[in-house]
Amino acid sequence: MSFSHLPGEEHHYKWEGNTYALPQHGFARRLKWKMAGVSETRLTMELTDTSETRAVYPFSFRFLVTYELLEGCLYFRQGIENRGERPMPFSTGVHP
Repeated sequence: MSFSHLPGEEHHYKWEGNTYALPQHGFARRLKWKMAGVSETRLTMELTDTSETRAVYPFSFRFLVTYELLEGCLYFRQGIENRGERPMPFSTGVHP
């Protein structure tokens, strides 16, 4: 497994001999998420790979984000599932 940022090429990385351009702050914030679950106190959203995501991030994945209000507190949970056969590097870069 070989992952490296490319010096002098901002927002690019190399993976298994291929170079990918990944926009600043990633791709997830620009995409439409699916509602995976809603209740009075909880919201879960889901993002899965598409041909658009695989052009900049060549992996099969499922990403769940849940916000929940419970006893006066707000909880934030993330779940990232690797749906492929090979290792999958990731970073969520959350700025709450």
